[in-house]
Amino acid sequence: MGLGVEKEELDALFAQGKADSEYLMSILPELHKKYPGYYVAVYDRKVVAVSRCRKRLRRLLRKRGVPRGRAKIEFMEIKPVPWIL
Repeated sequence: MGLGVEKEELDALFAQGKADSEYLMSILPELHKKYPGYYVAVYDRKVVAVSRCRKRLRRLLRKRGVPRGRAKIEFMEIKPVPWIL
């Protein structure tokens, strides 16, 4: 490929990102209860960092060896915003 990344590697990255997003959505109600007012990062289907400050969260991710831009980060509203479908 033109980006110096093999198709298989890209497919694996997308699959991991999708799995992490699905995992995050599946535990979102629990995270809202446990961490209101915090940023929560999920990587490799695990909660890997929690912080009130996004900048500190990114430092924690770097410290824990999570590749830049790969963690799914969500802010846990104190009162979750209802979704209207």
